[in-house]
Amino acid sequence: MNQLIKKEIENKQCYEVSKNQNIRIIDIFLIGPSMICLGILSLKYYLILSIILIIFGILTIYYNFDNYKKTNQLKNSKLHV
Repeated sequence: MNQLIKKEIENKQCYEVSKNQNIRIIDIFLIGPSMICLGILSLKYYLILSIILIIFGILTIYYNFDNYKKTNQLKNSKLHV
């Protein structure tokens, strides 16, 4: 009985991780680049806002890619144990 409950919890956690990973992929390939693009396009109008958008876009890509890698490594290490 305990093993069945434990397996169910692991399956639910795996589902949550894969859902979060999909959101990270969207952040890496859509949100971050969009922020950078908007920052570049608005450089001639709002300099400070443009710089902030570009920096946040780069940080969004970096942060989500780093978390994506760490989560994948953790998930893979649990699968091989």
